[in-house]
Amino acid sequence: MHKAGGRDIVYARFWKRAVAALLDLLVVASIHQVIGILTTFAWYWCLRDPYDIYEYLDELIVLFNVSRMVLMAVLFWHYFAIMESSKFQATFGKMAMGLRVVDQGGQKITFHRATARFWSKSFSAITVLIGWFMAGFTKKKQALHDIAAGTCLMEEEVLKARQVEAAAAV
Repeated sequence: MHKAGGRDIVYARFWKRAVAALLDLLVVASIHQVIGILTTFAWYWCLRDPYDIYEYLDELIVLFNVSRMVLMAVLFWHYFAIMESSKFQATFGKMAMGLRVVDQGGQKITFHRATARFWSKSFSAITVLIGWFMAGFTKKKQALHDIAAGTCLMEEEVLKARQVEAAAAV
């Protein structure tokens, strides 16, 4: 817990973040499986084409796999960016753990900031996950991608209390 402007701020604890990330991994893996099944059926129907496509099979396999990877990246980017910049301020995993993504001032983030946060996760990943473990040791419990995007995760109850205080002060 930290003080900001005379108020207590509770940043998301590392283990709550970790569980939320695992829950989001389940959501993303489920989406990945559904897309994988649908694209496999599409591939099957392409092979049943009456024209002789077998001479281009190697190129089609590469095109198919690249297309699927691009589709997955776009879907996952939109899942995280839209959910975190929405009125919910969280993905399903974060909602389940009572966490909200906010900017440094405790306000809702924009789609652009959520996009930066999503793509910055690659920095956290290429550091052999050290970028994620940083959340357990930084003052504001921020992972590397949070620092890069200027965001942090707060406990939902504290965030709601701050919003009520701000509304009452007006």
